[in-house]
Amino acid sequence: TATLVDQYAPVLYIDPDPLGPGSTQIFNNIPTESPVEFSGNVVDGVVYIRDQTPSFTLFVTDAVSTGSEEITLQCFVDNVEKTISQSALTHDPAFEDAYSETVTIDDILLDGAYNGIVVFEVTDLFNPINSRFVTADSFTVDSRPPRILATAIADDNSTITVTFDAEFYGNENAGDGFLGFDDFTLTTITSGVATVVLSGPAVKTGLNITIPLAITGLPDGTEQIEIDPVANSIFDVAGNPASSSQINNIIALNDETPPILIDALDNPDQIFTDIPVNFVNGEYFFDDINPTVTLKATDASSDTVIITCEVGGVVKNITPSYRPFDDSDKRAYIITGDEIEVNITDVLAAGEYNAFNRIDFIPMDISGNIGNAARTFQVEDAAILDPGYATFSGATVADSNFYIDVYFNEGVYGDENAQTGLSDNALIIGIIVPFNGTATAISIDSLKNYTGAELIGGEDTIRVFLNVTGTPNGLENIEIFATSNSTVFDQSGTFTPATYSMSQAVGGRYLRDLTSPALELIDISGNTVAGMKYVAVNTPTLTITAEDAKSIEVDALSLTCTVNGNPVIINPIVITSEVATVIEFVTELVDTVFTFGDIIFTVTDTAGNSTTLSPATFTVDTGDPANPEIGSLSTIVNSVAGWWNADNVAIDITVILPTDSTLLGGTIQLKAKVGSGDYEDLGSSVDIQINDFNDLDGNGIWNSDEPLDTITTTIIATEVDPLVGIEEINGFAEDVVITISAVISDRATNPNIEIVTADIDSYGELINVDQVDPVADTVGAITSFSNDPVNSTSVDYYWNMDTDTITVTIDLPEDESLEGGSVQLKGKIGLSNFVNMGTLSSISANEFGDGELELKTITVPD
Repeated sequence: TATLVDQYAPVLYIDPDPLGPGSTQIFNNIPTESPVEFSGNVVDGVVYIRDQTPSFTLFVTDAVSTGSEEITLQCFVDNVEKTISQSALTHDPAFEDAYSETVTIDDILLDGAYNGIVVFEVTDLFNPINSRFVTADSFTVDSRPPRILATAIADDNSTITVTFDAEFYGNENAGDGFLGFDDFTLTTITSGVATVVLSGPAVKTGLNITIPLAITGLPDGTEQIEIDPVANSIFDVAGNPASSSQINNIIALNDETPPILIDALDNPDQIFTDIPVNFVNGEYFFDDINPTVTLKATDASSDTVIITCEVGGVVKNITPSYRPFDDSDKRAYIITGDEIEVNITDVLAAGEYNAFNRIDFIPMDISGNIGNAARTFQVEDAAILDPGYATFSGATVADSNFYIDVYFNEGVYGDENAQTGLSDNALIIGIIVPFNGTATAISIDSLKNYTGAELIGGEDTIRVFLNVTGTPNGLENIEIFATSNSTVFDQSGTFTPATYSMSQAVGGRYLRDLTSPALELIDISGNTVAGMKYVAVNTPTLTITAEDAKSIEVDALSLTCTVNGNPVIINPIVITSEVATVIEFVTELVDTVFTFGDIIFTVTDTAGNSTTLSPATFTVDTGDPANPEIGSLSTIVNSVAGWWNADNVAIDITVILPTDSTLLGGTIQLKAKVGSGDYEDLGSSVDIQINDFNDLDGNGIWNSDEPLDTITTTIIATEVDPLVGIEEINGFAEDVVITISAVISDRATNPNIEIVTADIDSYGELINVDQVDPVADTVGAITSFSNDPVNSTSVDYYWNMDTDTITVTIDLPEDESLEGGSVQLKGKIGLSNFVNMGTLSSISANEFGDGELELKTITVPD
């Protein structure tokens, strides 16, 4: 017979509950503990063991390898072979405990999950090719005991909460065993004001357990305590007991004691250094709208104390800022035990601050404990905020410029404690631009009150007595300053800065005008003859210009007038500086000579300064001269009296003046008209010279018996436009009659006749216009005459050797202008030129016309 080769691998079986019902396949095997072997914990279907060299109970059977340790055993973890306590197993025919083997993995398994990666392999000793693998159930190794991760105290110190780094239980089997405060111990490390012990009930929530605290006294934050688990009272999921010596388990009670603000004597609820004040007239004053106090705080546990400032119950922003980058947080902070300046950066309103309108500083430590407020002005009870410095509110310059009253908006003092009056050098004064004044310098002589008494402090009106060099004209722009930052103070001790000036507050102030206006008489209406002004009206006008440096507004200067000391009415009575103004007399002046000083004009400026002015000598003459006479009219070139012919180029017109000396320096204006037309000026006005009289006595001065010269004026046919010549008179034509007259004006320009009418015909002269040549008519019979004929006889139309004369008869036409005219016979021989025959023969009235006998006969001698 033959035995077949064994090709069937051994069968391996892992005991599912090696330690009895309910135990896990893998179990802890720790020789140092009792019992040595104990099951793992199953939590949420996961097997946890705390032994890093765990054990299994194995059974094996094989048909052939039945001898002792004939079956080889190996263990692989994640395909890596591990050293185990047994390398061979013995066949167990009935899977009985007597044949079971406890196999321990000797190589340490790191903490972690081993899910299906622990495999046992069994192999036949005699036929190694026969092997079988069996995978152990999944399990997790956790050898690390639970630790405290964090410890926290409730804000109100009512509980302590311990946080573990893993799930924890009250027994090693991860069961629901009760956890109480007595599972922990509490040790005081640093004692404070309060004492503390653990109390119940404890409450477990997840990884946290919260235990009530029983506290005696008010904690100040220095009470440091340590909490630890009692040994073998706290376990993790694998059954590892928590150590009774932990870290992250020391904590201090929260500070419930508020900080205290103290003064220099350690008195509580006080300002260390308060806002400085001045005591004036029974009241306290301060000036800083952003005042600063010094605070000092005590606190057992807070190095930093947070300060809140409330003014009238309203929180104000203060520095040093607690959170400088958070504008909404207005608080400041100070270092505990240090003297720190705290500034109110929000502007305080002016007014009284007292127990009702308080300025409170409230301390709070970093635990949020709020202490009692420290109020300002607890010593003074109240103080008044007088913000800013004393400012100028006005100034009045005395009429004499002897002083200027300077007004402040409050009383001023000479020191910051408001105890003295201003000194004489507390203020400075000067003349500033624009500088158009006539005073050259100004300085302060002394400072007094408004009655002239010495200053004692608190005066709001300062009388500044002045020294002025020169006479002011009112344009001296003056400026007043505090001499320095240490000369003028208000009741709260604030100095008026030297950079602050009076003009900044109340505008410019000027010295009083003590300079009279300048006055100039530009002209008086009338006519000037030989240096004398003659006025033809009783209400003459004159032009005045006044100039005043200060009174420059429209109609700012007043004007009055007197004549021989008596006031008269003029218009206007107000004038403007530097504006030429025409002044009219409303009151009539009599006809007379007014010399310098008879008439006085007075101009007064707004400051009351006056200047007078008198016109030079002038004469008022309103009388009209008598009528002149027109003398002979003499035409030029081929002159015929009473006629203007085609040959005339000009006419000399003589004017006979009445004996009136006022005409000397007057004028003559020739007038002319055609027929009954209107008179118009003929030529230009002619001046009557002052020496146009017959100086009978040769003294050069006109006497009443000395007649005036006759004035001859030449008028040409056509004058240069706009002057009118003879032939430019309106209506000038053939056969018209021109009346030539004249209007004379005296040296005051009074005319002999105001409106030129026919009235001047009475002394005018006439001239006829005839510029058309007569028509030559038939020359009649020529009769020759011989007075003593010898060789011949007289025959008409012949001139023979005995002819002495010829008589020529001319039939002249009907032309009235021929009367007074003349005839000139002309003759010639052959082609020679005509020559005059005989003399010019006048034409009489009966020698022209249509009548048979109206013939002109001319006899021509040999």
